[in-house]
Amino acid sequence: MQTRYRQAAERTVQMLQAGVKRGQFEPLVPLDTAARMFISLKGGIMADAAQFGADGARTDAQIVAFKETFKHLLGLREAGVGE
Repeated sequence: MQTRYRQAAERTVQMLQAGVKRGQFEPLVPLDTAARMFISLKGGIMADAAQFGADGARTDAQIVAFKETFKHLLGLREAGVGE
């Protein structure tokens, strides 16, 4: 499990680094932190949905909040904004 988690974090960091290189992100936190947070939150939402059902866990609302949180943490640059 540790190896799988580490590899998932490394792959996520690589994906985020590609976005930084393309100028899509200006992260507010270290990419490793963002990657591990992403993995943890995603896993938590999935676990809640499995245990309580999607409606009971209100996964739709959680996913919207999840996206907004990561847009902010990654400093997402929307196309055409600031250009």
